Amino acid sequence: MIPQKRHSRHESPSTERYKAPALRKGLEILELLATVDTPLTTPQIARALGRTANELFRMLQVLESMKYIARTSANGGFVITQKLFRMGMEQPKIRDFAQVGYPIMRELSDSVGQSCHLAVVSVDEIVVIMRVISKGEIGLSIQIGYRRPLVASTSGSVIFAFQPLEVQKKWLKLRSKEQWGYDVDEFVELATGIRRRGYTKAKSLFVPGVTDVSAPVFLDGICIAALTVPFVNFTPLPCPMSETLAHVRRSAAELSDALSTPNT
Repeated sequence: MIPQKRHSRHESPSTERYKAPALRKGLEILELLATVDTPLTTPQIARALGRTANELFRMLQVLESMKYIARTSANGGFVITQKLFRMGMEQPKIRDFAQVGYPIMRELSDSVGQSCHLAVVSVDEIVVIMRVISKGEIGLSIQIGYRRPLVASTSGSVIFAFQPLEVQKKWLKLRSKEQWGYDVDEFVELATGIRRRGYTKAKSLFVPGVTDVSAPVFLDGICIAALTVPFVNFTPLPCPMSETLAHVRRSAAELSDALSTPNT
């Protein structure tokens, strides 16, 4: 679905002191493409942003040449690439996250004989930023960079569950109930139960036969991620689900402690 007009060339905060029209157009394009799941043509982008195709033509060319966006062969429309995501992953804090998290996640995976991954919230989606693949022959591994709508993922429900009420309301307002495409009220009720228990153990919403075992990861008291094992039931089973849950919760707590400990 093509979004309704989001911006206008006349819209600007009253406190804005400095103007950079070209930069603004480029950022508007990137923000728009990040929120849709189908390629958009130049006229569609122009219509959604309240601009003309001529205004955006050169900017689209520049963004494409710098590989921030790419043109699809289907209809010649544009999609956003993973370049911004890769740039974000190069931040020192994220690198530290990986340095601290990998040994803990590796130990978790080896202990339960399953793969695991770490996801964070990006606007109205969750995105997987780390994973450890099981050394066993059977397991489900989620690709780094994988995205799902916030309300349609186990990781999203866990992170959402431990946010302050005002943050939860803000996140849910990012889309209308119709745009989410899922039962938002059911999602909120699910999150309430997760907060009460401190974890979740739920059937995967997109892989039949897989149970997501997930717990929150905190940084200075704020839930910033969810650590999840996509539990695959096979024979012989290296670790039963009850023990896997205990390992996940312990690893999430260990990761939280490690992230909140200042480097010395």
